[in-house]
Amino acid sequence: MSQAIEAALASALLQSLWQGAALGLIAAALFALLARRSAALRHALGMVVLVAMAVAPLLTFVTMIGAPSDRVAGDLAIRPAGVPLPPLAILSGTTAVGVPLWLGWLWIAGVALMAARLAGGWAMLRRLDTRAFESLPPAWQARADSLRRTLGIRRQVAIRLLHDSVLPCTARALRPVIWLPVSILTRLSPEQIEALIAHELAHIRRLDWIWNGLQCAVETLLFYHPAVWWLSRRIRAERENACDDLAVAACGDPIVLAEALSRLERLRMPGFRFALPANGGLLMNRIKRLLSPEAPPTLRWGVPLGLIALVGTGVVLAGQAGPAGARARDGMSFWGRLVGNTMEIHDTVDGRQRLYKRSTDIHGRTYESYEVDGRPAPIDAGVRRWVHDAQIVPPPPLPPEPPLPPPPFIETAAYQAAATAVSSDPRLIKAIGQPVSVLGTKGPSYLDDNRADMTIALWGPKGEARLHAVGTRKGDAWEFQQLEVRPETGVGFDLATPR
Repeated sequence: MSQAIEAALASALLQSLWQGAALGLIAAALFALLARRSAALRHALGMVVLVAMAVAPLLTFVTMIGAPSDRVAGDLAIRPAGVPLPPLAILSGTTAVGVPLWLGWLWIAGVALMAARLAGGWAMLRRLDTRAFESLPPAWQARADSLRRTLGIRRQVAIRLLHDSVLPCTARALRPVIWLPVSILTRLSPEQIEALIAHELAHIRRLDWIWNGLQCAVETLLFYHPAVWWLSRRIRAERENACDDLAVAACGDPIVLAEALSRLERLRMPGFRFALPANGGLLMNRIKRLLSPEAPPTLRWGVPLGLIALVGTGVVLAGQAGPAGARARDGMSFWGRLVGNTMEIHDTVDGRQRLYKRSTDIHGRTYESYEVDGRPAPIDAGVRRWVHDAQIVPPPPLPPEPPLPPPPFIETAAYQAAATAVSSDPRLIKAIGQPVSVLGTKGPSYLDDNRADMTIALWGPKGEARLHAVGTRKGDAWEFQQLEVRPETGVGFDLATPR
C-alpha cells in the first residue's frame, strides 16, 4: 500500500468519527419524530442512515486519493523525480502532530476479524441445511400456505421441523426457508404457532434477509464506531416490530403473538448472524408494544448525548486533519495543513491573500499551484522563499560538524625566548622540579611580528604548570612584561617580577 493510500485511508477513518456520529444524531432525531408512525418506515429510514454512514468515509477516501480538482493551466510544475513530500502530519496550533499511517492497517485487521465472525455464522447457517428434518403436517402446511397468500408472498416457502433446534428462524431470499423446532407443536397453542409462522413469513415478505446481510456488511466495515452499533440494534428492533405488525394483521390478535413471544423467551438461545430468529430484537419491548400499542414513547437522552460527545471528539480530530485554526505570525493571518501528500499554505501579506497548494496523486505525479487574491500567479523565486519559510514540517537538522583538529604548534622566536627565560628560574624548579620540559602551547595564543600572548605547558618531576607569557619585540630580542606560572598545586607567581 502506497503512502498516499495509507494517508487517505487514515484521514478517512478519522473523518468517519464525526460523520458517523452526526448521522447517528440525525437518526435519533428521526426516530423521535416518527415514534408514532409505522415501524416499517422507521426501519427504512434507519437503513438509509446506516448505508450513509458507510458511504461517507468512502467518498472521503476517494476524494483524498484523486487528482486535485483545482489545478490551473499554466500554474502547474512537476517536482523532479525522487524528491519526496513531507510525511502525513496535522497542524495543531503551532505544532505539527503526526497521524499514524498504521491506522489503516489496524482497520484492515479489524475488518478481517469481523469478516471471520460473519463467515462462522454463515457456516452455522449452512449446517442447518444438512440436518435431518420433518415436513409440516398437512393441516399445518395448509394454514401456512393460507398465511403466505394473505401476506402476498408468491414464492414457495419451505418450512422444516428440526428436532435439535429450539427457536424459529428464517433465511435466504430467493429460496426462503423457515426452520421450526418440533417442540413448539406440543408446547404452544395452535393460535400461537400460527402467529409465529406469520411472523417468519413477514420476514420473507419484507426481504429482511437482504437488509440484514447489508447491515452485517456495514457493521463489519465500521466495527469501531459505537453509533453504528447503536443504530444497528435499533434497526433490528424496528425490523422485528414491523414483522410483528404484519403478523398481527394476518392473524388478528396481538395478545396471542405476545404470549408466543413470552414462551419463546424461555427457550432463548444464541442466533445466527444471517438468520432471523422469531425472538430477535428487544423482546420485552416487543411484548409491551403488542399489549399497549398506544403507550406514549419515551425519549432516552443517553444515546443522543453520547452521540453529541462523539461528534465533538470527531470534529476535533478530523478538524485538525483539515485546515488548522488561524494563528498570528509576525502580524499576518496564517494557516497551513499537511494531509498525506497534500500541503496547503494560506497567508495574508499587506492585505493580499496568498494560497499555495502542492499535492501528489496515486501515480506519483506532483502538482503545484499559487494564487494571489484568488487569481493564478507564477511561482517565482520569491514565492519559493515564502513557501520555504512557511514550511509546516521543518527538514530534519543536519548532523553537527566534527570539531576542527588543533592547529600544529610552531616553535617561534617568542616561544623559544619565553621557554628559555623560565626553564632555569629557581622558583619554577622549586614548584615542578628539574629538569623542566616545555610541552608546547596550551589554550588560545596570540602572536604577530611585534607582540605575543601565549599559554605554554611546562612539566617537571614534581608536576605540571602553565606559563602565561605576554611580551613585545625589541629589535631582534623579546622582552616579557608577564611570565605568570600557575602550578597544579600551590600559589602561582610571576617570573617577570623581580624577587
